Amino acid sequence: MEDPIRATLGLTKPKFEAILAGKEEFNGMSGPSAISQALQNVNLDSAIDSARATIASGKRSTRDLAIKRLGYLTTAKKQGLHPKDWILTKVPVLPPAFRPVSTMGNTGRPLVDDANYLYKELWDTNKAVKDLSSKLDPSDYSDDIMQLYNSFKAVTGLGDPVGAKNKEKQVKGILRTVFGPNGPKTGTVQRKLLGSTTDFVARGVISPDPELTMDQVGIPESKAWDMFKPQIVRRLVRRGASRMDAIRAFDEKLPMAHKALTDEMEDAVVMVNRAPTLHRFGFLAS
Repeated sequence: MEDPIRATLGLTKPKFEAILAGKEEFNGMSGPSAISQALQNVNLDSAIDSARATIASGKRSTRDLAIKRLGYLTTAKKQGLHPKDWILTKVPVLPPAFRPVSTMGNTGRPLVDDANYLYKELWDTNKAVKDLSSKLDPSDYSDDIMQLYNSFKAVTGLGDPVGAKNKEKQVKGILRTVFGPNGPKTGTVQRKLLGSTTDFVARGVISPDPELTMDQVGIPESKAWDMFKPQIVRRLVRRGASRMDAIRAFDEKLPMAHKALTDEMEDAVVMVNRAPTLHRFGFLAS
């Protein structure tokens, strides 16, 4: 949640990192506790009103940041959260089932999921910081604090590994494994979900329709009849019609066939692709 935190507190990335590392103070404090305390002091409603006022009357440079801040704050309020909830005091650990360790056949060669390397890196860095915290002032081991922060970013997939060996191996964090290191096309979702066989594919020209909601998409009725013919016939047969009667009902667009078409579209799971983003919609005939 670094970006929402920086936008809410009005911090640049270098300033944020300097405070986090204990090199600079913020409201008389330094280190992670300074960021945490500043977020606890945020009055959510007042901050939202302030952002709106800046958008309405501020300069262009401040208005852009205020738009981002307003988006983060209103989303937090809608979800019943406060900016202080953006701070983690403990690292979530992915269950072992999702970061398996196994061996390759009879060779005994270990097959270790990338997340395990990054968790080990985080563990070692955290232990080093704990040892130093009992002996030194935070400003004396600021680089180690930032290394701890970057180690956690590496685990999540929001940053690169800290260790040279893991960098050389191109070890990937959790989000990079899911979404792909070079974009969604190389991610788990694309390879294992969207890359599977689909029932049918169609193309059309996009045009706006104010009658549809954000999770709906309309298609020409003639296209719907063509696409869902097998499903319509199957539904009619399951409802007691013979196959010949079902085909005739489809060809003549009888009310029973139209009802089957509507039912099929309500139950169907549809992926609508307008590159580069994939969305899930419900179908409506038009």
